[in-house]
Amino acid sequence: MPPWSLCFIAAIHSRTYRLEAPHYSLPNLEDDDMFSEIDIQDRREHKRYFVKNRVFAVIRSENHKLKHIENMSNGEIAFAIIKSNPLKMGEIIEISRNGLSFNYIENEAKLADHRELDIVFAEKDFHLSRLPFVPVEDTALFDDGPFNALSMKRMAVQFEELTTQQKRKIEHLLNHYTIGEVPESKC
Repeated sequence: MPPWSLCFIAAIHSRTYRLEAPHYSLPNLEDDDMFSEIDIQDRREHKRYFVKNRVFAVIRSENHKLKHIENMSNGEIAFAIIKSNPLKMGEIIEISRNGLSFNYIENEAKLADHRELDIVFAEKDFHLSRLPFVPVEDTALFDDGPFNALSMKRMAVQFEELTTQQKRKIEHLLNHYTIGEVPESKC
């Protein structure tokens, strides 16, 4: 079983306790005098939003399809995702109408030319499948904890050519499963 699978199963099943990779926070740039006189525009087209806990991005392999999971229990959803043999999977950090970013445990899987991802929120039986995307950034995250055995990365992706139904479901996700707007970055 891949190392991320136990974290995922625990996150799906647990409503009180969360067993997962450490949370990484970015420095607060609002208080930094270095940026006070610099006016740098955010290049993003749409506002970004923080996502509620336990919403996952699953980049699946071309050979394995994630079957319809809408009527499954949380445990069945977890095992269906693991059985689908995802290339990369992790908790979504932020999302917009045209992309998202998520943290995942680094692995050696290479993304194929055929790139699709699923968004799964098991607590609310939300599943958005087969979103075409292009990777924008894949960055290593550093944790200076003494017992960090897993290497974490953050991947940012941009959606491509979404169907009308996919756009509606992303809009539903933004309206019901987010917890606030991401402040504009200053760099």
